Amino acid sequence: MGFYLNEHPFEKYNNFIQSKKGMIKSPKDIDSMQEDGEYLIAGILNSIEMHKSKKTGREYYKIIIEDDEKQQYVTVWKSEDIANLEEGKFIIAYCQKSSFGFTKAKGKEIVKL
Repeated sequence: MGFYLNEHPFEKYNNFIQSKKGMIKSPKDIDSMQEDGEYLIAGILNSIEMHKSKKTGREYYKIIIEDDEKQQYVTVWKSEDIANLEEGKFIIAYCQKSSFGFTKAKGKEIVKL
């Protein structure tokens, strides 16, 4: 059930996403064959998971951004980048896509609306 009961909270922001089509993508707009590059991914912050690198032991975070259909993982390396985030809130993340998946873009912020 998570943090919503009747309506997915993403529905409140669907018009906002549609008005910014092309600039901002929601998880359902992203497919596995997405080209490498920078993207703005918007959606509801489902959860923040802490992990440790098997090779170095360095901590990193996986945030799960969701819309009404799909979820997208984004890797975040610095804890200060997630300090003001709250689960269940609408966020826009500046991300870099590579062969390893989506990571938060260097020097960019995760914006909470």
